[in-house]
Amino acid sequence: MSNNKENRTDIRPQQPTQHLDDDEIDLIDYVFILLKHKTLIVLGSLIPTLVAGFVLFVMPRRHSLSYTYSMAMSETDLKSLEDKFYSAENIQRLVEDLRGQGIADYAQALSSANTVADIRKLVRFEIAPALFETQVRNFSEAREKLDTRGTLLLMHVAYNSTDNLQNIAEILRHNFEQVIPLYLEKNQLIKTISRFKDEMAGIEENRFVLNLQLQRKKSTLEKLKTSIPADTEYLSGNIVLQLDITNSGSDYLPLPYQLQAIQTQLVNLEEEIRFDTEKYNYYTNLLALFETVLNRLNEIKRQRQTLKQFHSFLTDVMTDYAEDASAQDRLAAYIKRIENSMASAVPIVENPTIYEEARETVKITGFVFIAAF
Repeated sequence: MSNNKENRTDIRPQQPTQHLDDDEIDLIDYVFILLKHKTLIVLGSLIPTLVAGFVLFVMPRRHSLSYTYSMAMSETDLKSLEDKFYSAENIQRLVEDLRGQGIADYAQALSSANTVADIRKLVRFEIAPALFETQVRNFSEAREKLDTRGTLLLMHVAYNSTDNLQNIAEILRHNFEQVIPLYLEKNQLIKTISRFKDEMAGIEENRFVLNLQLQRKKSTLEKLKTSIPADTEYLSGNIVLQLDITNSGSDYLPLPYQLQAIQTQLVNLEEEIRFDTEKYNYYTNLLALFETVLNRLNEIKRQRQTLKQFHSFLTDVMTDYAEDASAQDRLAAYIKRIENSMASAVPIVENPTIYEEARETVKITGFVFIAAF
């Protein structure tokens, strides 16, 4: 028994010691292998790095220019703008315009872009100052972030050559300034027309209720008149009676004064109905006007016309409503908003400088060297 215990005691400490020695031997062997093949390892890392650097050097350099617009935009506004500009319909129009000007290679690059990220490599928008890169911690901060408005809008146009970059930028700029606003105005007109219809529906509902009340009051008045004895005269004297006809307190008045109260209520109801009718007619005229404007806007889009042609149409329509002052005022306000939109869609610098984009050669070759090593 004593000999067995001694044997177990001698064996146990030897196992980890042998394992540790094996690890040390493996590490030393690995170091010797690295030192033995150090030349091959260095060449295997340097060659891909040099190849990557050479490819970056001989590749055509990308150039870009940027238009800066003085526009107050929120992140939501920017998203709406990008949705319209990057839509398939607008990209197709840009491709056709570019090919029409003989810029087939850029048109092909734009046409073959499969995602919005690919299109952004050619043309992208940015709000400055960069107010939307900060992180938010709760829902209220997120809402504030969406409502925050930048003061400048930048449109960056990039290309692999400077030969046609200026012409490309002019085509994209014209699309942004004269075509995209038509999409935005269409959405605004649809919302306005929908609001008019909601207002008219509310007026009709209220007028229906008022007519029911009017008929009920008329019926009550006729019944009260038939219940008055023929020889009854109206009360006379120096009494000044103040009635709250909005409540049912008149039911407790003497019968002649009940008649007066109901007659007053009838007059008020008739005035409310008349006012609702006038308001309904007002919205009816506005609805017809803005539906005409929307139809004309759709025609302008189909005919590939621009915001200037739409503005000319609106000024011509003003003469058709010379006798309708309210419609003229509403149309004049709408035209003024279009003019403000046109004025803001003018870049601060008409002919921006073309810059060569940085390639980040050191960064890319460093990644290649680390990956190869």
